[in-house]
Amino acid sequence: MLETVAETDSGQVAIIDFMPLARENDSVLDVVRIVEGRKGRVEMHHDAAFRFGYGHIAPWINKHDSGATVVAGPDGIRLETPIPLESRKDTSLLTASFCVQEGERIPFVLTWYRSFCDAPPAVMQNRRSTRPSNGGRSGAAVAKSMTNTASQSSDHFWFSKGLPI
Repeated sequence: MLETVAETDSGQVAIIDFMPLARENDSVLDVVRIVEGRKGRVEMHHDAAFRFGYGHIAPWINKHDSGATVVAGPDGIRLETPIPLESRKDTSLLTASFCVQEGERIPFVLTWYRSFCDAPPAVMQNRRSTRPSNGGRSGAAVAKSMTNTASQSSDHFWFSKGLPI
């Protein structure tokens, strides 16, 4: 587990990264990032660039309501997040700009799997939003539940940065 704290004039956030144990006989790997508001309100920007075959293979990207799926050859990646993602057709870059407030936790779950097999169940299944106004559990409860679930349970690919702006 890695926790990085960033402070700006408007607030403080923690970026918590961890990798739970592999699931489905080591054929599915997850990396979890939780952006947690500690003080105030902080504007954030997230970039995820996918590289396959040492950068020689351009992936196919399919955005959906809960994130995006990226496939290149035998590799499949799913990025799950309640934050809307943007992409440009000429790159494999996915971006997101968002604001995190004190007490709020926003998850990003990256899952690698073999693209020639069925896609594994989503980690954030039925978790449409981590905002406290979601009508159900608060964002902190959803992210805590994800952390608990994940912790029980190659030349790749993901460069990501989540930075206050």
